[in-house]
Amino acid sequence: MPLIIDEWAVVADSVVGYRVKEILFGQDTEGVGRISAVSGSLAIAND
Repeated sequence: MPLIIDEWAVVADSVVGYRVKEILFGQDTEGVGRISAVSGSLAIAND
């Protein structure tokens, strides 16, 4: 049975974001975004 090391859950007013490096029209650039319509949870386990 895996040992749960840490666990996160979405709560009211949660926001998730991302950042990705990309090449757009031959130029190095960085795309970023944020959204508050999130749901779910995350658990980190040690097998």
